[in-house]
Amino acid sequence: MERRSFLKMSAALSAAATVTGCNSSSKDVEEVPSEPTTEEAINWSSCTCNCAASCALKVFSQDNIVTHIETDDTTDDSWGVQQARACLRGRSSRQKIYALDRLKYPMKRVGTRGNGDFVRITWDEAYSTIASELKRIIDAYGNKSVYWNYASGTNQFRAGGRESSKRLLNLAGGFLNQYGTYSAAQIVYAAPYTYGSYTSSTYTEMKNADLLVFFGFNPSETRMSGTGGAYDYSLFGAGKEVIIVDPRYSESALGKESTWLAIRPGTDAALVEGIAYHLINNGLVNESFLNQYCVGYDASTLPESAPANGDYKSYILGTTDGVPKTVARASSITGISEAQIISLAEKLAAASNPFISMGWGIQRQANGEQSIRAVYMLPILLGKLGIAGTNTGNWPGTASTSLGTLPIGTNSVKESISCFSWTEAIINGKNMTALEHGVKGADVLGADMKFIWNYAGNTLINQHSQAFETAKILADDTLCEFILVHDVQYTPSAKFADILLPDVMDLEQHDIVCNTGSDMETIIAMTSSVKPIADVK
Repeated sequence: MERRSFLKMSAALSAAATVTGCNSSSKDVEEVPSEPTTEEAINWSSCTCNCAASCALKVFSQDNIVTHIETDDTTDDSWGVQQARACLRGRSSRQKIYALDRLKYPMKRVGTRGNGDFVRITWDEAYSTIASELKRIIDAYGNKSVYWNYASGTNQFRAGGRESSKRLLNLAGGFLNQYGTYSAAQIVYAAPYTYGSYTSSTYTEMKNADLLVFFGFNPSETRMSGTGGAYDYSLFGAGKEVIIVDPRYSESALGKESTWLAIRPGTDAALVEGIAYHLINNGLVNESFLNQYCVGYDASTLPESAPANGDYKSYILGTTDGVPKTVARASSITGISEAQIISLAEKLAAASNPFISMGWGIQRQANGEQSIRAVYMLPILLGKLGIAGTNTGNWPGTASTSLGTLPIGTNSVKESISCFSWTEAIINGKNMTALEHGVKGADVLGADMKFIWNYAGNTLINQHSQAFETAKILADDTLCEFILVHDVQYTPSAKFADILLPDVMDLEQHDIVCNTGSDMETIIAMTSSVKPIADVK
């Protein structure tokens, strides 16, 4: 869509509604741009979506408007210095900037919260309203009632609104923060109980492996670009035997796999138990490794305080609970045949350097941390840790360049909550405890959530569970009394804003980003000749 067409359409839409379902309080004047008078500008920018690859974008613009986008073409494209070519997400950035659901003006709610009734306001009115509501709520309820919501839309930026909003709240006395992520909360929490920390080998180690076994691991979709894990997987996994355990036939398969095991969702732990049962009963576990480096494989290494038959071997054989974790049992639960389970167990035992990895999908369920710890047991049982071509079972590690960010100051509020439990903090924050709700920094949280700052994220509705119940909680403005949404598009979460602010997009600003999505380290100095649209700041 050309700029002239976009501005005409935007003006026509704004005359009736600022966004879908929003009444306008002012008449927008149609802007008719002059014909291009400047030469085409070329700037390097980056795709900053939260896959973390941060691929390079070559942005062509004229008269401060994006005309087209290309990607990296500057190197010989050999591994280690390969072209940081963007996938379709990055290449569609022009469409995202000029999309019809792009937020263009500050707005305030005028109807029932959640109905999407907004009117356009000035930035000064928005600033004044936010400041007065923030002060009122802090004075009435304390700083623990102010919450900065989990979001990942600008994770790659060094000096964006993420840091500056936290800095502002810290200057106002602090805010309730969160820990964990919607992506990997349970795996990050569970890993230290098995390994002491979250640790893994990098993609590069795949080249030393003689067998690749993936549980829901899908880099070809999750990190599909030139600086994503898909490139490394395609390079280092080529010619290897690849066994993919996944309910879906994903793009990481597509003929690259040797075997696809179509498991029933949520049954990975049962599959591992069946494999372990076969390994133990056929003398295929590495008992010398287990006895030397592990605690609790069998009764001989259990601490005195452990319950009788509390060891892993007793559990698998059924001594603990009277239920042997047989291959037949695993087959009935997972939908994978007994022959396929035995074959997988035998191949793992025969491999000299099995590289075992899993995606984060298998931990996104009730008790998902136990599915994670089950998969961890495979390299442990085999004694295949700490040697070339092996992995802990985690998602492969990636390169990471340490760059500074805008200083945010010190948060005087020491309490924090799980990023998933904010709805509980709205309705029952005063009574949330460390033991029952995972509150950190205090035994009792002691304050209900009254102010939400939601910047660059859609977890209020889109990524949270129980969406209907969550919508009811958010719509009740006697519970959480003020919600600020600061974003680039009119998301489902934006419907629940009291004040709605439009943010600039990546191609419209300067910053520095780095890749954390693969084994290649890159740093991109983002510059821009693109003018933010409408009244965006």
